[in-house]
Amino acid sequence: MKADRRFGAWVALALALLMLLPATAFADSDWWYTGIFVDTKPKKLEYRVGDKFDPTDMVVTANQTNEGKTEKVKLPHSMLSYSPSKFTKSGKQEVKVSVKLSDKKGKTKTFSDILYNVQQQVESFR
Repeated sequence: MKADRRFGAWVALALALLMLLPATAFADSDWWYTGIFVDTKPKKLEYRVGDKFDPTDMVVTANQTNEGKTEKVKLPHSMLSYSPSKFTKSGKQEVKVSVKLSDKKGKTKTFSDILYNVQQQVESFR
């Protein structure tokens, strides 16, 4: 009998503690994404043909929305993909920055933004 009472007391304590947690502690699945944005361009914007894209110092954020509230969330570079990831032609180019996130319907969607005016580095000839 004593073990049953102790177990009941632990259950009551656990339930009381759960009631103290804010409702937002369980609301992560209610958030969805509406778009991404390149907020800060990368340090390197000039490349030679054959160079790989370098996102160092680039800041990409996503708009995260829930019940009329929108927050900007910084995305780690490990989540992002870049196209082209390697430069194969010369001249000014766009780099498409993409990530897969959940939309309002809970479905995975690819969100993208464009980084403009990435260009070939000019080598001097003597």
